[in-house]
Amino acid sequence: MSHNIEIEFKNMLTEEEFHFLEKYFKLEPDQFKKQINHYFDTSSFTLKDHGSALRIREKGCEFEMTLKQPAQQGLLETNQILTTGQAEKALSSGKLPDGEVKDAVVRLIKDTEPLQYFGSLTTVRGRV
Repeated sequence: MSHNIEIEFKNMLTEEEFHFLEKYFKLEPDQFKKQINHYFDTSSFTLKDHGSALRIREKGCEFEMTLKQPAQQGLLETNQILTTGQAEKALSSGKLPDGEVKDAVVRLIKDTEPLQYFGSLTTVRGRV
């Protein structure tokens, strides 16, 4: 488990700009990696209302659960590595495995409204 402060800047690119950068940095297809983010919240979006987000990130056969919460500067990330079985159980039932992330979620939402899996986003990211 780990804690990080995330300060992130994102910039939208046109397809033309992307291909320019791809060529400029000499990125090859094998330098791009697929990841899938699976998102959770309560049916009334309690986490979102607290400015927070809960996800399981899947990269190949590796899974990491992350709770993002507002911090004085940026976002506080609480991370926990999951086994394939733990990730599958969370995705199918909304029940989180024991650990620091679950403890932080319970402190945040304070009620017993169950979490549910809402959907996934797949991205392909390059490494420079």
